[in-house]
Amino acid sequence: MEEFARLRADELVQRYRSLVDAAGPDVHDRTEALAEVLSEDGYAATSRPIGATDTIAVQLCQGHCPVQQIAAQFPQLCEAETQAFSDLLGVHVQRLATLAGGEHVCTTHIPVTIPTRAEGMRVRP
Repeated sequence: MEEFARLRADELVQRYRSLVDAAGPDVHDRTEALAEVLSEDGYAATSRPIGATDTIAVQLCQGHCPVQQIAAQFPQLCEAETQAFSDLLGVHVQRLATLAGGEHVCTTHIPVTIPTRAEGMRVRP
């Protein structure tokens, strides 16, 4: 199952790479582009910034999943998809919730800025 999940994720990266790359280097813009192409493929995806004054992260949400029932038994599918998102966006991402896990939406946390130890200081990736 892990090999199948990886192959499926690799296909997703190949299909979406040029569309996400066309959005430029900004992680927020790349996430919006990813949400658009996921929606075109039926995932009902959206992105929204997180942070009151400065956007520190973006959440990518998917309201539909074509493999939800299978992923409930084989979480490797969700793990491989999460890694594919990280590869496409060029940053570490974290899956917070999945439809396969019983949540109402798949939610992925994507950092836009990297907090440093220096108080109030941020470095853009």
